[in-house]
Formats: sequence, structure tokens, C-alpha cells
Amino acid sequence: QGVKKLNNKHQDDYNQIISLYPLGSKEDMQSVGPTMDKAIKKGAKAISKHSIFIKGEEYNKWIDDCYLMIAKAYYYKREYVKAIEAFRYINRQYQGAQIDYEAAIWLSRCYVDKKDYSSAELLFNTLISDESFPEALNQPLALAYAHYHIQKKNYSSAIEELEAAVNLTNKKRHKTRYLFVLAQLHHQKENYTKATYYYEQVLKKSPDYEMAFNAKINRARAFDVESGNTIKIKAELLDMLKDGKNKEYLDVIYFGLAELSMREKKVGEAIPLYKLSVAKSVKNNAQKTLSSLSLGKLYYEQKKYRMAQAYYDTTIAYSKPNTREYKTALQRQTTLT
Repeated sequence: QGVKKLNNKHQDDYNQIISLYPLGSKEDMQSVGPTMDKAIKKGAKAISKHSIFIKGEEYNKWIDDCYLMIAKAYYYKREYVKAIEAFRYINRQYQGAQIDYEAAIWLSRCYVDKKDYSSAELLFNTLISDESFPEALNQPLALAYAHYHIQKKNYSSAIEELEAAVNLTNKKRHKTRYLFVLAQLHHQKENYTKATYYYEQVLKKSPDYEMAFNAKINRARAFDVESGNTIKIKAELLDMLKDGKNKEYLDVIYFGLAELSMREKKVGEAIPLYKLSVAKSVKNNAQKTLSSLSLGKLYYEQKKYRMAQAYYDTTIAYSKPNTREYKTALQRQTTLT
């Protein structure tokens, strides 16, 4: 129940590479705390009442599942120290069993989310080189390793692992999310043909409205203008502008059109579209920041410094101070001022 609630509460930020694991925010985690505590309590009670541990061997086949459930509950609560302790206990107690390897994969996720990348890397190396590793767990291992590489910004390695995970994934909802992340990774590396291909694969899976919308926008942004015809893509975006359901997303659509024009090297056509994106952005500060930054860079390159300064001002006003973009924009905005 708690995991389902976290998944439902999770909000993706499509201006960033979306998470492979939709676990919600810290605030969302607090709302499921009591549910996770209940799971921990029930697991502990089952162990204390029903464990049949004789001469170093457990004879109740449900006990290891209880330990794993407790460890996972601590992970979902983001109590990583307790989760790590619980997963390690399973590794010691059930060495060589499938649950040992399953716990190790979850342990790697703890290390990554805790930003203990050196411990995560050591664990991944151990698992990958283990000839006894169960084939049934290849998918979660590839997924966890891709998650690690994304956090480390090793996008080429992340693509390799995620492509393996996609091929081993059967659930449509999960597969669609992984395909979207693959598209974003290729987009980030400027592999536009591959990015376009994967965005189209996402659309073929009939995802929810928000993901489909962003797949269409990002496909336009990544479209390979040398090998494809942009007329169809532009027409699709222009139709989206007319759709009443997209009233709140006009800024994103204009940004997609502007990026497509930039891909075609039509700067004069892109600038008014970026301006419309900034003007139509009412609630989406992340998009207003992105569009303003794009205009600031363009005007700076054109040596139109007053216009550049104005849009860098807007970038600073609407961006989050802890981001890399903010620090870079602040330096240029100060110089221009």
C-alpha cells in the first residue's frame, strides 16, 4: 500500500532526466511513514513468533521474506543506515541464496541514493563478476547499475545497462518509463537519431497524457533535421497549441517549436518562439528559466547585451539557486549588469 501510494504521488520533472524509480519526494515519504512502520512491525512480529532457526538453519521459508520486507520498508522511509544494516544482515544470514543477491541489489540502491558511490561501485563489481549470480535477477541488477551511472553522469554506460534492462522488462508501464529515460540519455549525448527513435517507442506504448505530451515535445527538440522531414513534427506541435487540454502547457509547446527551429539553424524563427514561451509561462518556473536562458545565450552570442542581460535577469529570478545553471547564469548576469 505504501509503495503504491508513493508511486501515485510521484511527480516527474521532465526538464531533468526522470528517475528510473518513481518514489516521490521527501514530503511524500513522510506521508507513507506510518504504513512502512506497520509493515516493519508486522515483519518483526512474524519473525519473533514463527522463526524456526535450528543449528544455523532457518526452517520457515517465510522468514527471509520478512527480513527483506523490513529492509525495504526502511529504504522507502529513506532511513538508509537502518536499511543498509538490514540488507547486510540478509547477506550474512542467507549467503549464496537468491535472496542474498536480491538484498545486495537493494543495498546498492541504498548506497547510490546515499551518494556513497565508492561502496556502490565495489558492490556492483562483486555482483557482476559473481558466476553464481541468478539469471532471474539480471533485470533489477541492470536497472540499479543504470541508476548508478545516471547519478554519476556516465550516460554511455547508463544507456548500455538500461538497454539490457528494457529487453528484460515485461510490465508495460515500467518499460515505457525506461524507454523515456533512454530517449533522454541519448538526447543528452546529442545522439538525435537514437533519441527520436526512443521517444517514438514511448508514444507507441500509449503512455499517460503527461508523458506522451513530453515525448512529443522532446522528439521535436531532438529531431534529426538532416534525415527527417520537420513539417509533420511542426504540424503536430501547432495542433497541440490549439488543443484546450494544453492551455497550461503553451510555454512548453512554444519552447519545443523554438528548439526545432534551432535544430534547423533558423535562429530568426526561434527567437520569437522562445519569447512566446517566456510570455506564456505562468506556473512553470522551470520552463520559464529554460526559455529565458536560451534567449539570454542567443542575444549574448549576437552581442545584443542589453537584451541578453534582461533575459539572464529573468533566468536568475525564476531558477533554483542550488542548480549548476543558476551559478553559470549568475556569473554572466553579473558581468552583463
